[in-house]
Amino acid sequence: MALSRRSSSGWHSRLAPALALALAFLGACRPDEGKPARTLARVHAAGQFVSRVALDASGMALLGVADRDELQVWSLRTPETPQVFSAPPAGPLILAEFVAPERVLATTASGSFSEWNWLSRALTYNHKLYAQGVAAHSPDGRYLAFGGVIWDRATERDLFTMAVREQTALEFSADGSHVLSAGRHPSQLLVGELPSGRVFQHRSSEDIRVAALNGRGDRVAASLRNGIIRLFRVPDFHLLGEFWGNSDPAGLAFLEDGEHVVTAGESCVEVHAVATGWKSFHSEVNGRITAFYSSADLAVAGTSEGKIWIWDLAKAKTLASAQLAPSAIRAVALSPKGRRAAAGDETGAITVVDW
Repeated sequence: MALSRRSSSGWHSRLAPALALALAFLGACRPDEGKPARTLARVHAAGQFVSRVALDASGMALLGVADRDELQVWSLRTPETPQVFSAPPAGPLILAEFVAPERVLATTASGSFSEWNWLSRALTYNHKLYAQGVAAHSPDGRYLAFGGVIWDRATERDLFTMAVREQTALEFSADGSHVLSAGRHPSQLLVGELPSGRVFQHRSSEDIRVAALNGRGDRVAASLRNGIIRLFRVPDFHLLGEFWGNSDPAGLAFLEDGEHVVTAGESCVEVHAVATGWKSFHSEVNGRITAFYSSADLAVAGTSEGKIWIWDLAKAKTLASAQLAPSAIRAVALSPKGRRAAAGDETGAITVVDW
């Protein structure tokens, strides 16, 4: 019996360090959740499957669109969160965003742009562009783009056309100096200079799935079908670097410095340096990333498990997370100045949190 006890004690002494090491490893692999985000408001959009959410620059107004394509705006200035504006459906909406204080812009799949003062409920601008593809606007709202057509609201004329087939990206630089368009079959990147109208082009032998433009308009990131992310200099499209990413990322964007790129894969977010391709940040999430949005150096992701995650990418830090819904998150947004995020799910609920 004494021998048996000594043997058992030795077995436990050998197992304890291995068990501690295993638990430490599991703890290290557990996603960093940051601190719990605090729920500020919850509203319900007209319909289910929220497709778009946005917060204005102050974080005090919320925009939402669900499958009925009714654009709604709520005020976050009081706990009651009253709806202050609603635009009836005019067709499938492919863009809905705040473009200026008290101004909201929406675009239908047929190319109709409408702008309202949501506070006075007055229609302030309306124009139709005849094209097909993705819709975008410059940060100041002066330039509108649909498919390959670039429209200048100040001069009321078409500036130039950047026609591509199977458009996969359309984006203005943060300073409003350039616009990017990407397409497939053939795969190409086009960068237009504003307002001169000069267009710079790069053709790729690889299928371009997603593309992004930095804030100055002098760097382009392109995600290829084979999973490689390539980084180019504009206007000559000199290859600056490349790194392995996801073949179909949920998100691709430049950080504010223009020298780092964030990618959102199936279940992780990473930051890489443009010049070297070195990875400076990696963060795992629980579930699959179903929505992603970044602004300046902040990013938010929603997952298939109904949870959101918020990061400060420049500081390589997870700021907060929160379980918001029993269904997948389908749209997310940020207001960096207000330290607020919004997320819409498959039940039509839109939740606003801060951290």
